[in-house]
Amino acid sequence: MVALLLALLLAAPEAPPRNLFVAPMGEPIRGDVGAEALLDRWFAAVDSDGDGRIGRGEFRTDAARVFGLFDPNADGRIDPAEIADYEARILPELTGGSSGPAADWGGALEHGAIAGSSGSANPPRQPAYDSFRRGAGRYGILNIPQPVAGADADFDRTVTRAEFAAAAMRRFALLDSDEDGALTRAELPKLAKPKR
Repeated sequence: MVALLLALLLAAPEAPPRNLFVAPMGEPIRGDVGAEALLDRWFAAVDSDGDGRIGRGEFRTDAARVFGLFDPNADGRIDPAEIADYEARILPELTGGSSGPAADWGGALEHGAIAGSSGSANPPRQPAYDSFRRGAGRYGILNIPQPVAGADADFDRTVTRAEFAAAAMRRFALLDSDEDGALTRAELPKLAKPKR
């Protein structure tokens, strides 16, 4: 019996390595390329006119699209059950290496969130980028541990469409280092090198 189980385990195909980038509004971008390439993929998708710049309108439009992903019943609010679904199914890596969802709740780090100087069956194999980061902040350019719940401005544990849109504009401002109203790929912080 043990030999059969061992043979089955050895014969099972290994899942391809998966990397992760968490976009500023919390959308996980996964793939078999490095995290910087995943960031490039996100940037190209949000830059809808292909001019090499993400304007406020493009960022706002993407945030509205992402809100829809996290509000599957389309009632205009991401409630605690939908936040729990985000943490358990959409981005299970969120709580890895932390003391759980409660530790990662809220957006207290949002005002100092830029990175200094990546619900899958195949969680990312690259290590977290920085040991001081928690939750989604470990895989993105903004150090916001829980980007969905972090948009809850009135702390009622529900994120409205308006709160999410306002959080998008705050995050855009954090990334717009030259304050020209547009983000270029070169302007975005590089992801820190993974710690091994």
